[in-house]
Amino acid sequence: MHVHVHVHVKNLSPTEIRILKSFLRVLLPRSNKIPVDVDEIKVVESLEVQFKALPRLIRIHFKLGFRIFQWGGLLYGAKPFTWLSPARQVGYLDFWERIHFYPLRMMLRLLISMCYVNYYSQPEVYQCLGYSLPPVTVKRERAESNNLVIFPKKDIFLKTEVCVIGSGAGGAVAAKHLAAHGHEVVILEEGDFFDVNNFNEEPYDIVRKAYRDGGFETTIGFPLIITPTGRAVGGTTLINSGTCFRLPENVLEKWNEQWGLDISYKELAPYFEDVEKTLHIEEAKEDVLGNIGLKVKKGIEVLGLQGHPLRRNAPGCQGAGRCCFGCPTEAKKSTNLNYIPEALRHGAQLYANCRAETIIPKYDYGAEVIGTFVDPKTGQKCHQIHIKAEILILAGGSLQTPLLIKKNQLLLHNSHVGRHLTIHPAAKVIARFDEDIEGWKGIPQGYCMDEWREAGINFEGAFTPPAYSAAAVSVSRQQHRSLMENYRQCASFGFLVSDSGQGRVVRLPTGDPLVLYNLHRQDLEKFKKGIRLLCQIFFAAGAREIYTGIHPLPRVNGMGDLVIMDQLKMKRTDLDLGAFHPLGTCRMGSKPNQSVVGPFGEVHGLKNIFIADGSVFPSSLGVNPMVTIMAFAARCADHVHQRLIH
Repeated sequence: MHVHVHVHVKNLSPTEIRILKSFLRVLLPRSNKIPVDVDEIKVVESLEVQFKALPRLIRIHFKLGFRIFQWGGLLYGAKPFTWLSPARQVGYLDFWERIHFYPLRMMLRLLISMCYVNYYSQPEVYQCLGYSLPPVTVKRERAESNNLVIFPKKDIFLKTEVCVIGSGAGGAVAAKHLAAHGHEVVILEEGDFFDVNNFNEEPYDIVRKAYRDGGFETTIGFPLIITPTGRAVGGTTLINSGTCFRLPENVLEKWNEQWGLDISYKELAPYFEDVEKTLHIEEAKEDVLGNIGLKVKKGIEVLGLQGHPLRRNAPGCQGAGRCCFGCPTEAKKSTNLNYIPEALRHGAQLYANCRAETIIPKYDYGAEVIGTFVDPKTGQKCHQIHIKAEILILAGGSLQTPLLIKKNQLLLHNSHVGRHLTIHPAAKVIARFDEDIEGWKGIPQGYCMDEWREAGINFEGAFTPPAYSAAAVSVSRQQHRSLMENYRQCASFGFLVSDSGQGRVVRLPTGDPLVLYNLHRQDLEKFKKGIRLLCQIFFAAGAREIYTGIHPLPRVNGMGDLVIMDQLKMKRTDLDLGAFHPLGTCRMGSKPNQSVVGPFGEVHGLKNIFIADGSVFPSSLGVNPMVTIMAFAARCADHVHQRLIH
């Protein structure tokens, strides 16, 4: 029996807002370079808007954190935080920053990160840092299509050959291929439709609208890892970095050996070629790599290593530096610019702002699907769509697809649903130079060093606007302000790790997802090596100081400090990590007792229900997965086409 427990989390209370205002005054020390007269009401209002977009568990955590911080003042100064004198409040926050107990440290980190995001998103603040939004050089009237429904005025009842849930790398490709074959296709997308006219907005606004959970999807474990994904027409392809790799051949060989897939690279090659042609994939041009790319290239060459520009789906890139917030020049070819329009041109129907909720498998045809439309302005549920489909393709991504299966109790006998999660955990360092870098000018992720890939480490660029750079650095308030004052002189670079461990996605009784993931100890060594090498590269390029993301050693000032790093007995909770590639929660295999889907993505035990997203990959890829997801989705679609015509 399905049980749903409703837990309502209210917005911030007057007491919490009072605590927040005091917290902001202490957190943001005075500076000559950054204004302190920013209206704190604006910051609080901005934070309240973000708070509403957060997942319920994070909102509970946030509220609990403020209460604990408030009343913890009793132990420090015999008074709640807001009753302490300004000097005692400063001392109290300094005391908290020295706490080593990880749950309390992460609680404070969440509060501080959200405050920094909303403070440094204020134009009067980031303009003082020298940062400015790039001009939008492409503006056009929104293309109208009878096949694109943003928000209907009544309930909808349809019968179709194929229903595709999701419009990202997997769903868009599958829909386009099947529509091009002449099949009736209906696409359901939970997110809204965005185009270039939206991409002149603040990065903060794009994150709130086009990212799931306001960009605060996170794993629970050691350490806690932010894992952002897209929720929009185009899925995560709309807001990713545009980096394109094919599936490494050794990974496919491993899948064939361990999971009996019997897929040859020769079979996949035409699909990869078609994807690369559609996305116009080419190597990034040196003139848009920006100063960060040039600095990293210099450091790599000084050390005798090898690097090269990344292959990307952005022909004609102008280096606007906003790949992760929607490309303002439409150079990056996300699926909303190619596969989705092509699918619609061939007759597919796309329903945006529609969350698939109920799936009822049928014996005589694939499934009945019921979706609910959500008003993008109010967030209120309204009309429904009822679809009878001969074939159902799930392509909601590795975190949402298993949740939908679990919610509808489709595979109660299969223990692999939601398990085997890999995420490519990632780290970055921020280096400060004596000269201006202006890292926001140029491709944020345009250069790489892949000679360590066999060791499970893939080095790639990583630069973000002030609000998100500020939130990613965990140092003292004074060090943090110094870093942000010199934002123009900062460069950052990162790497992802091919996971040795696995996590899982759980559906709570409230309906909320819980993503459990602990960093494997074997991967801890990879991070130690990767961070050290990045420090060497930046020092070789002339950096004066580097912020490492390591809690016991957050900043190093020269090669001599790397000796200290070598001697650290690092713990998993000492690292600040992110992750951008959740995979594997409905893994592919030839045996139903070891996997969720077969070699073509058909769900074991459920005829005519397929999965075409990254959840089918049996292990970590070690590289950005977008192109591989697209190739496997096209292969799945061709198999479905053959099923329909025979």
